[in-house]
Amino acid sequence: MTPRGVTTDDGVLTSRAVVVATDPGTAGMLLPGLDVPVMRNGTTWWPLADAPGAALGGGRPILVVDPDRRGPIVNSVVVSNAAPAYSRDGRALVASTAIGTDSLDERDARDHLTLLHGTDTIQGALVSGRRIADAVLAALA
Repeated sequence: MTPRGVTTDDGVLTSRAVVVATDPGTAGMLLPGLDVPVMRNGTTWWPLADAPGAALGGGRPILVVDPDRRGPIVNSVVVSNAAPAYSRDGRALVASTAIGTDSLDERDARDHLTLLHGTDTIQGALVSGRRIADAVLAALA
C-alpha cells in the first residue's frame, strides 16, 4: 500500500488517495514507516443538570471549549439543546469530556464546568460515565 495505491490479488489499484479506516495502531502495522500518533484515554460524563437547557449555552447546541486550559475538561456540550427529546423533564443533559484521566476530582470538574457554562452543570444526577481507551491524539503543545 502506498499513499496513491493498493496492491491486490488482481494487481495494483491507483487513486488520488488511499484512506485507511482504522485505528492508528493498525494503520501503522498496515503502512510501515507511518508516524503513529500517541493516543490518549478519554472519559465522558453525562449528568442531568438541574438547570434547564435554555439556561446553558443560551439554549444553543454548541460545543464549549476552554482555549486557556484552566481545568480538566476539554469540551462540554448541552446535548439536550441539540436533541430536546434527550431530556424528558426539562433538565439539561450535559456531556463533558476529560482527556488522559480515568478519574476526575469532582470539585475540579464542577469548578471548571461552572467557568465554562456560567452555572454549576453537575448538581443533578449522573446518568452515565464512559471511558474510551485510545480515544484521541495527544494534546498539541
